[in-house]
Amino acid sequence: MKTQFVRVAALGAAFVVFGNQSVFAGDEGAECLQPLMNFTNGLPVNEGASALSNNQKIEETTTIFKAAMKGATEAQECYAGKIAATSDAAKIEKLQAGAEEASRIFRLAQAQFEKTLDDISSSALSDMAPAAGPETAMGSDDTMMVDSMEQVFDSYMVLERSQQISAQFASLKAK
Repeated sequence: MKTQFVRVAALGAAFVVFGNQSVFAGDEGAECLQPLMNFTNGLPVNEGASALSNNQKIEETTTIFKAAMKGATEAQECYAGKIAATSDAAKIEKLQAGAEEASRIFRLAQAQFEKTLDDISSSALSDMAPAAGPETAMGSDDTMMVDSMEQVFDSYMVLERSQQISAQFASLKAK
């Protein structure tokens, strides 16, 4: 069964307002923001999430967030390349403003991923039966528990790696 996702972000010309500046499609570096346009309002909502198991929810949410990470990496690299290729202070300022907007979008997705992961992980771990004792052989429930814990750990490692992307955006401000 293929899960359907609702796109909460409108596709098309980007119009993002921050402070007294705005980025329109066609402005300096606007194409750099394009990889994140599906995440302008955060992570897309999974319509079928209530029917999924906790493990499936973790997997789906992590997959969606990995797409946000990929978009953020592409946006950061695009802005970094454009900033490095110009010496025009006005262009650099516009590019840095665009990079800041890309960073804001990514931080929103990152915060939502963290909260969702915390909620799902808490539910998943509380659903697991406590250990029966040292004389109990490892059964299929124990294997499922180990698998769930590994999946939760792997998802938190994805969140940890996403911190590097945020740091890379921050470094663009200093240029």
